[in-house]
Amino acid sequence: MSNGEVEETQANELTVTFVPHLYEQRRAWVLDMLRREEVTAVLDVGCGEGETIACLCNPAPWLSPHASVSSMPPLAGTLSWEDIKSSILSDDFLHLEKVFAFDISSQALKDAVRMTIPQPQSEAGQWHGYTRWEPLHVKLWEGGLESYNPDFVNIDCIISTEVIEHLPEDILPEFAPMLLGVYHPRLLLITTPSYTFNARFTAPDAPSGARKGYADPTGRTARIFRHDDHKFEWTVEEFTTWCQGAAEEWGYDVEVAAFKRKEGETWTATRRSRTEAMDIWARIAVRPQQKLVADHLHEAHEAAGRTGTLQQIGQRLKSKIEEWDVPSATVHELWFEQALSVACGGCLNILLAAADVCEDVRLQRIGDKPLDWTIEWPGYVEKARPPEEQEQDNEKARESWSKMFSTGWGEMWDRTDEQTTQGDWSKRPAAGTGEHLKGGTFDSAWSVNQAWGSDEANTDTALGGWGQNTLAVGDWS
Repeated sequence: MSNGEVEETQANELTVTFVPHLYEQRRAWVLDMLRREEVTAVLDVGCGEGETIACLCNPAPWLSPHASVSSMPPLAGTLSWEDIKSSILSDDFLHLEKVFAFDISSQALKDAVRMTIPQPQSEAGQWHGYTRWEPLHVKLWEGGLESYNPDFVNIDCIISTEVIEHLPEDILPEFAPMLLGVYHPRLLLITTPSYTFNARFTAPDAPSGARKGYADPTGRTARIFRHDDHKFEWTVEEFTTWCQGAAEEWGYDVEVAAFKRKEGETWTATRRSRTEAMDIWARIAVRPQQKLVADHLHEAHEAAGRTGTLQQIGQRLKSKIEEWDVPSATVHELWFEQALSVACGGCLNILLAAADVCEDVRLQRIGDKPLDWTIEWPGYVEKARPPEEQEQDNEKARESWSKMFSTGWGEMWDRTDEQTTQGDWSKRPAAGTGEHLKGGTFDSAWSVNQAWGSDEANTDTALGGWGQNTLAVGDWS
C-alpha cells in the first residue's frame, strides 16, 4: 500500500487520546527507574531537543544522604545517623553527578544546549529558584551511535527513548554491541513504540486499509507505522525476543526493557571477548569521532557540606519558629528557609539531628516522610496582638474561604491549612507565596520539572495509561 492510499483511508481511523501524554509516560518510567537504582551518571542516546536531560538538570533539594557521617559523633537524641539516612532515602530524589547526551541533529542540539546551560544566578548555587547543593557536569556531543566515545565507557546508566526504531539498517546492528558491549553500563533503559497497540487506532470491524500512517519503508512487511522515519515497529513478542537475545549475548539480565549488567570477572571477560570476536574496535577506528558541542558545569552552593554545630542549628530552628509566632512548623517549611538550609550546608540529616538533640525544640515524627515531620517549640506562648491586626487576619481568612468555594478545594488547600490558624499566621509566610515553602508544593513542583517537559515531536497521547502504546512499561495488551 502506498502512502497516498493510506492517507485516503484516514476517515476510518479512530481518535485515540493517551493520558498522560506518551512522552510523559516514557519519561516518568525512566525517571522512576533512575531513582529506584540510585543512578548518579546518565547518558541519553539520541537526546533530541533535550527535554529529558533538561529535567535531569534539576537539583535535588538536599545533599545525598549517602554522604558519610562516620566522622560525626553519636547522637544523644532518639535517632541515630542511620535512622535519619534511611528516612531521607524514602524521599527518593535523584542525586546526579553527570548528564551526558548525543544526537546526530545539530539543530536539535542547539535547543539541548540552551536548555541545559547554567543560568545566571540571583543567589549563589541556585537553579530556577532552587538551591543546588551538588555540582553537576553536563556534556553534549554531535554524532552517531556508531562513533566511539571514551567518556561513555562504564557509565552508570544509558537511556534510549524512542530511538532504536529510527536507526538505519546499517546502524541498527551496532546498537547492542556499542551500548552493551563497548560501553557496558550498569543499566540500559529502552523504550520504543508498540506495533501491537496500533490495532487500537481502528475499530475491530474496520477494513484492513482503515489504518492511516506510513507504509513500511523497507517493504518487508505490510505494516503501517506511526512515523515517516520509523524503519520498523516491533510487536510485544518481537521486542521481548530482541531484549532477551541482546541480554544473553552481552551478559545482562533484562526485565521488561530495563537491562542490568551481570557483575563479576567472568561476565566482564565475556563482554570483552565478544567485542573482540565481532571486530568492533577495528570498525570504530575508521569512523569519525563525535564532536563536543557543550561542556557545562553547574556549580553547587558555596556552603554545600559546611555545617554549623547541632546546637547552633537547633537555636536557629527555635528562632525561626518564634519569628513566625507559631507553636510548631513542618520540616518542609523550615528547610526551604534559605538561611536554615545554608546553615546545615545542604544536609537535611543535619537539620533533623539538630531538631532531635536540641533541648529548646522537639522533633515529632509523623508519617514516613521527613518533610512531613514537625518541629515544636514547647515554650510557645501566643503574643497579644492589637484588635485591628486580628480583624485583618479574620478578613484574610474570610477571603480565603470565599475563594476556596469559588475555585475548588485543591487549589486553595495550602492557603487554608489548619496550621495557619495557630498563633499569628500573618507573620508566617503563607503557603503558595514561595517565601519559605517555594510555593508550598516543592515536591510536586520538583516532580513536574524533573519528570515532564514539552515534547512537540511526540504529541500522540492514550487513555489506558502506562506504556500500553510504548514497549517499555506496563500492560502491553
